[in-house]
Amino acid sequence: MEKTRTRKVILLGIVLFAVLITSVAFAAIQSELNLKGTAQLKADTFNVQFTNLSSAALTGNATETQAPTLANYAIQTFKVEFTQTGDAVSYTFVVENTGDMDAKIGTLNIGTPSCSSTDTTFAAAVCADLTYTLTYLSDGSAVALGDELDAGDDVTMVLTLSYLSGSAPAQATGVVDISNLDVQMIYVQN
Repeated sequence: MEKTRTRKVILLGIVLFAVLITSVAFAAIQSELNLKGTAQLKADTFNVQFTNLSSAALTGNATETQAPTLANYAIQTFKVEFTQTGDAVSYTFVVENTGDMDAKIGTLNIGTPSCSSTDTTFAAAVCADLTYTLTYLSDGSAVALGDELDAGDDVTMVLTLSYLSGSAPAQATGVVDISNLDVQMIYVQN
């Protein structure tokens, strides 16, 4: 009986010691897990803008009859007159990413010039001699689908329509209406 009683006392001592250690450990852990602070969540913004459309830069005998409009994602409704090969018009504009998110070009539609005239042969020759480009001012490379624009950055682009020498007569022999010159460029989150 004495052995049983000694065992019970030892066992009770071990249990009390374990409870004491667990209590101290819990208190230590409890004090370490006491976290205080604040956090603020600010939503990112996505904002890509077209700005600073320049006046027409004319080459040769080219004249501007209607200045283009610069919308949120398009350059449209400009009209120019070319009278001979070598005539050209260029417009420079800035694309700014004023948001907090990086962007890339998700849609890029550059119109293919379409020519019409009472003299269809002449109209076709004129259209064959036109070049219509959208390039970066910094290095002259073509603007392409997927090009990136980091948050806070801007790029300057140049839109150019040129009447090069080729199969059409150097002097215009009639009036050729050129259409389909709109450019649509939509930036999306990168």
